[in-house]
Amino acid sequence: MTCFILDTSALIGGLRPCSLSGKVYTTDNVISEVKDARSTAVLEAWFACGLKVLSVTGEMIKNAKSIASGSGEIFKLSDTDIEVLALALSLKNECRVVLVSDDQTLQNICQKVGIEWMSIRRRGISKVSSWILECEGCGRRYSPSLKDKVCPVCGHRLKVRRIARDR
Repeated sequence: MTCFILDTSALIGGLRPCSLSGKVYTTDNVISEVKDARSTAVLEAWFACGLKVLSVTGEMIKNAKSIASGSGEIFKLSDTDIEVLALALSLKNECRVVLVSDDQTLQNICQKVGIEWMSIRRRGISKVSSWILECEGCGRRYSPSLKDKVCPVCGHRLKVRRIARDR
């Protein structure tokens, strides 16, 4: 069985309701991001097609943040992104999960952890990227899991930099 997890971009980006074969889920934060009349109508149509809203636990969020930190992409994710990722990770052992999102950071993380993804309006990623933190002042590099965004050596700001693209 396939479980589709819808990000906000799936609802506002034009994914036709009832176009997916399988179970379709989303999260509370995704629902709260749907505000305009057109997207609300699309959301209502998805509910009529069986869309279910699942809540994520603090433990699920913690797991998603840990994975995103390890890949260096935690800085690029919103709370909604983390919630959607947490849901996808939690369902991974129950069904074939496909995360439906135009967010390339989510696509990159999904690729790394073996979760399929589907893009709506954008092409999607073609290669997996890895990231580090690099000091703008002294050029030292740090693990993306470093909590501070300031260089512990010289005090300059740390920027997220791509270091590798895996095939």
